Amino acid sequence: MPKIVDHDAYRKVMLEKCFDLFSKKGFHNVSMREICKEIGVSTGTLYHYFPAKENILEQMLPWAVETNIAAFNRDTENNLTLHQRLDEVAKFWGESEEFYKNLILLVIDLLREGNENSDKVFKYVIDIYKIGLTQNLHISPKLSKVIFTYLLGIIFNSLLTPNDSSYQDEILFLQEVLGSMLQEDEFSEVEFLKKMHG
Repeated sequence: MPKIVDHDAYRKVMLEKCFDLFSKKGFHNVSMREICKEIGVSTGTLYHYFPAKENILEQMLPWAVETNIAAFNRDTENNLTLHQRLDEVAKFWGESEEFYKNLILLVIDLLREGNENSDKVFKYVIDIYKIGLTQNLHISPKLSKVIFTYLLGIIFNSLLTPNDSSYQDEILFLQEVLGSMLQEDEFSEVEFLKKMHG
């Protein structure tokens, strides 16, 4: 009897291995042959799932984000108060520092490729995180975008100035600002921006 293969699950396993490989060596520094060797598949298998190296990167970003969000949702109880949810979100951001740095580097790689689908991929990634913030913190999509943009800045800054800037300290500051914001009965996005730039 032939072996039944779950192609979607197998593709995700390959994406996970490639994520680790690209994070260590950089997307541009590995060939398809090296990828096959490193992740333990034949060239025929790799090309069956990903006709070109760019296809790996293009599919990797949505997979990575979905996996990241699923991990948060799996590890977080549903019956938490809003402040407890904020604590969980901030804790998760803090624990995901290395993942987010690698994700940013891969986004830059895709951007440099000039891939025709990159705009769609970036929009999908941004939308997934904005929806997650909106649902978890019960805030508007507009405010979620501001918070997400600030978080991107924290990650990028920690890549550029690893010795001058503490990612963990910045996450704690963001948590503090959001916590004080959520304590107010009435809150406007204008006030939030004032606090962020304070």
